[in-house]
Amino acid sequence: MDIRIGDMIERVLDVFRAQFETKGIYLDSKGIDGTVRVYADPEKLIQVVRNLMQNAYEYTISGGTVKIYTQSMNQDIQVVFANTGVEVAEQDLPFIFERFYRGEKSRSREHGGAGIGLAIVKELVEAHNGKVGAQIHNDETRVWFSLPINPS
Repeated sequence: MDIRIGDMIERVLDVFRAQFETKGIYLDSKGIDGTVRVYADPEKLIQVVRNLMQNAYEYTISGGTVKIYTQSMNQDIQVVFANTGVEVAEQDLPFIFERFYRGEKSRSREHGGAGIGLAIVKELVEAHNGKVGAQIHNDETRVWFSLPINPS
């Protein structure tokens, strides 16, 4: 189905806004381009965004910030979730999209979960001919996915 990815992301963010506010996390979504279209299963893409939002929520401390923005990369749209909080260790980055993998810093009782959310993100994105990745930049952990832009 042809969908505007920015509009879909904003709808998912609306569900999370109160939860973020209650925890004292600033949610910045000003950098989302609402005009870019992708061909995707809307339910699967909603699951991707929900999993990434939940991940950002769990690993951002009170008073922190989560930024969601899009950027065009050749024929793809990249959606980035950047958060301040529990930083992923550099040595964990290559493994965070593997099933049941939980980095050393995320194994405390404070951060629940079974370690499958990002693995599901990877599977769903790759099923749509997309890619996933993560990086550390300054004090931010950035987790992203990209999908081919629908030129229509």
